[in-house]
Amino acid sequence: MADATTFVPTRPFLERVLRAVLRWRRPVLIIPVIVLTSVVVAGITADWIAPHDPNTNNLRDRLLPGFWGTEEITTKTVVAAVEIGLGHKQISEFDALKLNPDAVLGDQVDVVTRQGGSAKYLLGTDHLGRDLLTRII
Repeated sequence: MADATTFVPTRPFLERVLRAVLRWRRPVLIIPVIVLTSVVVAGITADWIAPHDPNTNNLRDRLLPGFWGTEEITTKTVVAAVEIGLGHKQISEFDALKLNPDAVLGDQVDVVTRQGGSAKYLLGTDHLGRDLLTRII
């Protein structure tokens, strides 16, 4: 029999809390807690984990697809002057010569009409060339 002066150690506080959480856990509640925690952590650490400045515009890189995007190639006809409304089917001789120095009027030239994605912008860019991933973070 222990007397009143004998110290009986109790379970550590963290162990008691952990057991209480595991006893009362509900799988439906764990998912929102994880999502909310990740959003809060991303908000607090945004300056360190964001790959680009969210307000910097880069018009050369505007409307790029995400890293999974593929490039789209279209065949266009070389003409002296592109007619209004037929820009999606025609390419000027000047621009065609940049792609293929041997191009002449009437030739069919393959033109990249949409660039493929890259790892530089994982989710792509908006109409002002701003990184979407950074802006989401």
